[in-house]
Amino acid sequence: MIKNLPAIQNLVLASLVSAESKKEIRKTVGAGVVEIDEVFHVKGKFTIGEDYDRTPTVAVPLIETLALFIARAGITREHSEKLLVECMTQALLKNDGKASGELAANVPQVAATVERVSAEILAKLPKAKVKGSCKFKGTVERVEIAESQPLPVAEELIAANIGQD
Repeated sequence: MIKNLPAIQNLVLASLVSAESKKEIRKTVGAGVVEIDEVFHVKGKFTIGEDYDRTPTVAVPLIETLALFIARAGITREHSEKLLVECMTQALLKNDGKASGELAANVPQVAATVERVSAEILAKLPKAKVKGSCKFKGTVERVEIAESQPLPVAEELIAANIGQD
């Protein structure tokens, strides 16, 4: 947050460059410390969306699910671990004819089960408050100012002070 700026101006400045743009720009700039003394003119419309409720997302944790599966396999635990390693290897390679057929036959059923379990869990979770989106539509231009030229804001302050005497 920039000190001495109203909250709305801080929000506008923070919103001017998207995360994607920052990543792209960063690819072209090397590491280091850069001195900067620039003035920009920002003009346009800044829209702040209404806050809203959102259902949280649920992802079934694979490692934890498999750990529980092995733990609850009981007497077949050792066989289950070997079978799990074999299946993981084939699923990663996906070039085994037998594995391809088994995947095609069973993936829809497993996907439906995951969806059903996720939906049951989501129904029990409270909605999360989400801040409305912020969008800027306008222009940002670099202002060229000569060393001896005062900033436009300074001229306005001087003019305002002259009239108060």
